[in-house]
Order: sequence, then C-alpha cells, then structure tokens
Amino acid sequence: MAGFLLAGLTAAVLSLGASEAQAASAKAPVKPAPVVAAKPAPAAVEAEVEDDGFEVEDAFGFSQGAATAGEGKWEASSTLTGAFGRSKGSYRAFQTESEAEYGITDRIQMGFAAFTDAHRVRNVPQLDNLSSFGFDGLSVSPKIAILQKDIDGPVGFAVEGELEWRRHDEASGQSGRFYQGGLTALSDWVVMPNTLYAAANAGFELGRGRENGEAWETESSVFASGALSWRFTKRATIGAEARLESAFEDVFGKREGTALFLGPTFFWKISGKVSVAAAWSTQVWGNGPDSHGRLNLDAFDRHRGMLKIGLEF
Repeated sequence: MAGFLLAGLTAAVLSLGASEAQAASAKAPVKPAPVVAAKPAPAAVEAEVEDDGFEVEDAFGFSQGAATAGEGKWEASSTLTGAFGRSKGSYRAFQTESEAEYGITDRIQMGFAAFTDAHRVRNVPQLDNLSSFGFDGLSVSPKIAILQKDIDGPVGFAVEGELEWRRHDEASGQSGRFYQGGLTALSDWVVMPNTLYAAANAGFELGRGRENGEAWETESSVFASGALSWRFTKRATIGAEARLESAFEDVFGKREGTALFLGPTFFWKISGKVSVAAAWSTQVWGNGPDSHGRLNLDAFDRHRGMLKIGLEF
C-alpha cells in the first residue's frame, strides 16, 4: 500500500514540475533570430577598358603620330638616320637632325631643326666617289592637330609642313644649294587599349636645287606608310612598319621608280621626360625605268636605319 502511495506522490510531483516549466516557457520573451546583413553585390565590371594615354607619337619608326607638344611646352630630339646600299659599289649616308619643338597652343606647334651629314660613296653608278662630313642645313616645320585623340574622338589627325635649306644633295652628298618643301598628313589611334596602337602617314615633297657648277633641277616624291606597335611592357613597344615611296623628275613628271620598305620598330619611354626610338627598314620590292630584278637600287637605298632620343621640358 505504501508503495502505491509513494508511486502516486512521485507522479504528481513530476506532473507539477512539468506544468510549471511549460508555464515559465510560455511567459519568457522570445528572442528574434539574428539578422545577417546581406553582402553588397560586387560592382559591375566595366565593359570597356580605358586606355591610359601612353604617348606613342614616336613609337612607329619612320612614321609619326599626330600628337603635339602642348601649349607652352618644349620638346627636343636628336635623330640619327642612315642609308646603306645601292645597285653596285659601296654606299653609306648618315644624317643627324637636332630639333626643338614648341607648343604655341594645344593644337599648334612649331619645329626648328639643324642638320649635319656624312657620305661615303665608292663605285656607285651615277654617283661620284665621295667622303664628306659637315653642317648640312636648317628647317622649320609647323604642325597642326586637327583632331586630338581622346578629346575629339578615338583618332588623332594632324597636318605637318616642312621647309628645308640644304648644302648637300641628300643622295649623292655633293655640295650645292638645295631647297625642299613638303606636306604630311598624320594619324594614329588605339587598336586595343594599353596594348596595340596604329599609325598612318601620307604626303608629298617638292625639291629644287643644283650641285656646284651644275644646272638647277626639280624633283618630287609621294609616300604613304602604316605601322603597328605592340606595348609589351608599361614603358616599351615593338612593332612593324611598311612604307611605299615613288620618285619623279620635275613636279610629278617622269617617274623614276617606286619602292616598298618593311621593317621592325622599337620605342622605350625611359622616364616621364626621356624616350628612345629605333627602326630598321629594308627595301623588299621596287621597280622603275632603269631597275633590274625585284628591287630599285638606282633611285632608292637597300636599307635604312633610325635612332632617336627625345626630351620633354
């Protein structure tokens, strides 16, 4: 009997404890679940990569870009060019151009240059043997940027004129008086931002001069060129250039010949103020009234080289 009473008392106590626990649970405030802040969505990736404005005016070998110096700014350069090889004999001609350019406005600049030259000619048909070196002449070259890249659009376009006075014939090296003028259209643009750049030039030149003791002669030429330049580091590019030239007697009279030149280019922006450009070009095709085979080595060189050091102030 006592066992039954003890079991009943125990069951009652447990039942009472459970009821009190449920009541306490009902009265206790319910804590809200912590709210986890949603992570912001990643910013949308721009569809186009912006070009950083790397200046490539001198990155195209013998071709040039359309940029100007900028208002009130000076730029200086020294350019060494060489010409090598004719149809026979030994032919080497070098020219150094020391130039200063000043930005009158952001779109107009003036260039002033002085030249020295050296020739060594031995047993070349139509040219007298010669070894010479000395001051050659002066030039002035206005340049107008009609379209400024990244300001007026994706393409830069400029027109540059040049007037020259020379003391030596450019090809033969003979002394005399020579005057030359020309006009060139220059364009460059970004093909792939920060990676690939392109340029195109086209123009003409008119010249009149005479060697000492000879009669005055007039000659003319037209040319067109195109170049691509690949930026393989932050400060340097390599590329390739093609240039087509035609030479004429008088003012676009009898054609003396046409030649196509191809070759590599290199450009290195050493610092914000100093740059180096280099190019090598080889005649790969040519024709003319007196040419034989696939080249014209009577009116044009076999190889050309260029090294330019530029400074900005």
